[in-house]
Amino acid sequence: MNPRPSGGEGGPENRDRVRGGIDLAFLPQEKKVALYQLSRREKSRGTGGNKLMETSLPSLMMVLDRVTVDTENLTDAADCDVLLTRTGRISESEAVSNGWKVSRQGTNFVLYSR
Repeated sequence: MNPRPSGGEGGPENRDRVRGGIDLAFLPQEKKVALYQLSRREKSRGTGGNKLMETSLPSLMMVLDRVTVDTENLTDAADCDVLLTRTGRISESEAVSNGWKVSRQGTNFVLYSR
């Protein structure tokens, strides 16, 4: 059996990151995490041609190593401490009105906290 590489995509320095650059290693285990609208969605490329499919992130559950609330509705995340979603899924006014503020922002993902 070959040891896991120390660098690259599967290396230890990347194991606590989701694609898009958000480091999740800082989240204390007692924090309740909501995953908002991370499931598959059709995404237009703005070209009128082919469409991309955003995929769900099964490896995220391994990185978080905890039970999460997977929801399509912000009110379902009311008792959570942290909310992870894709960039552009929540407007700033919607986040504020639901008590969320941006904690960390990556290319593809935003992490909100209360």
